[in-house]
Amino acid sequence: MNHSGPSELADDKAARIRDQFPVLRRNAYLNAGTYGPLPLAVGRAMAASLQRQVRRGRIGREAFREHEETAARVRTLAARLVGAVPEEMALTRQTTEGMNVTVLGLDWERGDRVLTTDQEHYGGLLPLANLRRRWGVEVDFIRTEDLLADPVGAVERAWTPRTKLLGFSHVSFRTGALLPAAALAAAVRRLGGLTLADGAQSVGAIPVDVAELGVDFYAFPGQKWLCGPEGTGLLYVRRERQPSLRPSLPGFAAVQEMAEDGDFLFKPGARRYEGGTFNLPTLEGLAAALKFFLEEAGAAWAFGRVAGWREAAAARLNALGARLLTPSPAAGLLSFQWEGRSPEDVVAALSRRRVLVRSINRPACVRVAAGYWNNEADLERLVEALQKP
Repeated sequence: MNHSGPSELADDKAARIRDQFPVLRRNAYLNAGTYGPLPLAVGRAMAASLQRQVRRGRIGREAFREHEETAARVRTLAARLVGAVPEEMALTRQTTEGMNVTVLGLDWERGDRVLTTDQEHYGGLLPLANLRRRWGVEVDFIRTEDLLADPVGAVERAWTPRTKLLGFSHVSFRTGALLPAAALAAAVRRLGGLTLADGAQSVGAIPVDVAELGVDFYAFPGQKWLCGPEGTGLLYVRRERQPSLRPSLPGFAAVQEMAEDGDFLFKPGARRYEGGTFNLPTLEGLAAALKFFLEEAGAAWAFGRVAGWREAAAARLNALGARLLTPSPAAGLLSFQWEGRSPEDVVAALSRRRVLVRSINRPACVRVAAGYWNNEADLERLVEALQKP
């Protein structure tokens, strides 16, 4: 992919896109890794949906049809984004729910083992750690540096006859390290195991094609790089894995038929993992966010913007003497340390100048997460603010 250079970060399309994010009129918004800014289209879709509920009510054939159609639209748009088919996509309320649905849906026995990395977010780590308490499953850790240097060898050395699953972040939320997901999935598949990827810091920041990656399960949120509302997410479940992944949070939305004796039949495809009701205005917001990303911004353009901004920022920060922690290859995140100042102090100082970033611990650093809406002026604001007391 040809990445945009710093002088190309302010084109006409970028200006039009930025106009759709009112928060950018005052802030250099550089924290997509926590929450992306909401575009006008998302706010309007959510407000319109809520007003329909207020006027019409939330029951009746029309209301239920709207809910079904919106949910189907989200699955279709999300599948288009990540190279899946709608029948492989399940709605969730965040990445963590998708990770839990997967982990709890597999069959475990005492003495089984899972592999993960030393840089996982709690949303990915806790579902795995919970296996130890519930079933006596042991969790083994691989150093991220080893996975980057020799992904196949690192997995093979850590694998045991009782290991069943590798759970890993496609992109580390701490340093922005981009793990070689395809190589990891291929290695695990040869060993007879399964792969679960946390896509919280990848979908919307870099191209993701789950079919090409070969992962079995892939969870990602709506509120980060995709700029959707909080309380939204999706879980990809490879079609071939659906028969063996049990629905762990079954509810009426997952069931196609239920008999009087309590027996039931799950819906076909990944919808069986969805459970209960989803908030309709929130679903409308996520549908609008996906549509905006795919059709207004355009995925290829957005990915090029993110990569170009990160590369330009890395060069500027390096020239200033910052210690960059993000290894190559990288995605959208850029983590660094500023000599003589704590990350919390740097974040607070930047916030006072309306440059919005966040701090990370282990390693203690400042994390910048720029999206396709950021431009060269945002980079200049960051650089200037860092040089002021």
